[in-house]
Amino acid sequence: MDPTARSVELRSIAQDVADALPATVEEVVLTGSVSRGVADDVSDIEMLVVTRDELDLEECFSLAASAGLSDLGTWGQQGVSTKRVSGNRDGAALELVWW
Repeated sequence: MDPTARSVELRSIAQDVADALPATVEEVVLTGSVSRGVADDVSDIEMLVVTRDELDLEECFSLAASAGLSDLGTWGQQGVSTKRVSGNRDGAALELVWW
């Protein structure tokens, strides 16, 4: 099955974000509907961002901002090793889970 046009568009944005992250990020994994090629008009970009060392939420916000995300926020349980940062870039909503 070929990916939807929206999947292709969102994958491009996801790649731009991944490319803008510093070398301290060891791996970025695209997840969700975009990774499966079935994204539609209400889909967001979900990414797992893996770092060698645990980052605090402020560091995650700073790195997300430097990768071009705006309107930053967070969700879910706080005070755990994974950090969650949401934002927008190029008209797309993103959710980054830092691990």
